[in-house]
Amino acid sequence: PFRTLVKRSWAFTPLGFNMWLAGYPLVSPGRGDRARNQLLQDCLRRLEDGLSILIFPEGTRSRNHELLPFRRGAFELAHEAGCSVLPVALAGTDALSPPSTWRFSFAPGHQMIMEILPPVAPMERPNKLRRHCERLLRAHVATLRAEVKQTREAAMDLVTV
Repeated sequence: PFRTLVKRSWAFTPLGFNMWLAGYPLVSPGRGDRARNQLLQDCLRRLEDGLSILIFPEGTRSRNHELLPFRRGAFELAHEAGCSVLPVALAGTDALSPPSTWRFSFAPGHQMIMEILPPVAPMERPNKLRRHCERLLRAHVATLRAEVKQTREAAMDLVTV
């Protein structure tokens, strides 16, 4: 079982309200150290209860299909909790759901790859863990994107034959 971080503003939507009822931690972007510390304590309680926390370290979706710099919160949480980070690499999501839209495409030929990498043990400093995970995922996502591109091109060759 896991919970993912949800922007507090989503709590005012039907999906967000249900996520709030289900105990998903709510993020208040730009609310300062007090809100950040409260969120950290909230996530630590969930980890103690045996839940995993799914965090997208970029904090938001990229508009240019490139990975954004990783924010520090996920890695501060892992450091504080003394738990490993389980990196997950995604490629091909841009074709399934373009940035700036809620629409999903289920057209044939779209491929998305999700690969779960080996756990990364806690490190002495959260920033060291953040930089390590960012380098690891950037390299892995680039490899997966090349695979997705190659598969799409091969599929297009079949369509045009």
